[in-house]
Amino acid sequence: MKHLITDDEAIAILETVGASAEVVKKFSMHLGGVLARRPHLGPEKGVTCYSVAGHKTGLPGVNLAIENATVLKDAVVGGILVETANVQLQLDIKSAQRVAMNIFGCAEAAISDMTVFEMLTDGIGLDFNKAGRLLIELRERRQGTRGVVFEQ
Repeated sequence: MKHLITDDEAIAILETVGASAEVVKKFSMHLGGVLARRPHLGPEKGVTCYSVAGHKTGLPGVNLAIENATVLKDAVVGGILVETANVQLQLDIKSAQRVAMNIFGCAEAAISDMTVFEMLTDGIGLDFNKAGRLLIELRERRQGTRGVVFEQ
């Protein structure tokens, strides 16, 4: 989990606005107790994300870097050509928020999809191909993309 400001920065702010030593001490003790109870979510291996201010534009943004990402290059006969690469994106704030919500939604949908797929295969006994086709139908209805053809 990334904190908006560190505990040292919060204490510096209190001191800057003239908070007494007693208030700063109480705040530090309270903050330590709160942070100790929070679950620690460390950074994902190979994924870093941090805020940036555009050097040329001066606008805020988000930098996302993914090491050894699987990149789909081109469709080839019998499959898709896959390559591993380091990927770095810099997004404006609105785009970063949309991408984050989209990733979250996709992760939630993936959990649901797997549950439905297991229900169709293990519970009902459909073979993988039939279950897969039904899952695609469900996904397209959920996304509103049923019958939509995307041009390349």
